[in-house]
Amino acid sequence: MHIGNKIKEEVSKRNISVTDFAKLINKSRPYTYSIFEKENIDTELLIQISSVLNISPTAFFEDITTGVMQNGTKNILVGRDNNGNISTNECQDRLEDAMIEIKHLKAVIEGKDKLLEEKERLIKIIKENGLNEKVILHGYQNKEYIAKLMYQSSIYVMTSLTESFGLVLIEAQSFGIPCIAYDCAQGAKEIIQSYKNGILIEKHSQSQMVKELEKLISDYNYRKKIGEEGKKNALKYSKESVATLWYDFIDSITKKV
Repeated sequence: MHIGNKIKEEVSKRNISVTDFAKLINKSRPYTYSIFEKENIDTELLIQISSVLNISPTAFFEDITTGVMQNGTKNILVGRDNNGNISTNECQDRLEDAMIEIKHLKAVIEGKDKLLEEKERLIKIIKENGLNEKVILHGYQNKEYIAKLMYQSSIYVMTSLTESFGLVLIEAQSFGIPCIAYDCAQGAKEIIQSYKNGILIEKHSQSQMVKELEKLISDYNYRKKIGEEGKKNALKYSKESVATLWYDFIDSITKKV
């Protein structure tokens, strides 16, 4: 069942007419009918629909329980580097080594495959180390696809050595996913309070990366706690929160004029 059918099913369960549902989500009837036909849906609209139906967004995804890593065998989402690709960056090499050390790790790498040679190199490493079923190279994907990956993932790893502002960390935190990043990425340091709402790896240490990943994988309660604190942190960057800050700022200026 695709997501449109699932939304239609939930609307029907609540005995809400299409007309009333369209009004609740502030859409036209034709557009609302088109939602029921969609296999994927914009994340913002999905959250709005979830709120109207009083249901978790994750309920719209099949097999979503695979995203709750109870036994250390589920998904870890790994972001691209700050150049927009999975490159020859030594940081990515360290992560590859870390994945080899953690054989039970199932990693999902999201990023742009700009260089075919690099993709082939990664595929070779994956095959040589018997990680074909543990490491998936998704390549560039649209935001709906990435949102589904987020829902199905339990840890987000950012491997950038430099990052002006890690928007992807906030996105991952908004899904309640615990985030882990290197402390040399300034953007990550602005967002993550280490061991509270995420984890920062000191001096891009591979051994610490492995240690912290293993702890997150094996300790569900620890992972859940970090994820919940991250979700609270992400609220500071919501449209409503940012709009309020701008309003207060503009208001303070106009009062001085």
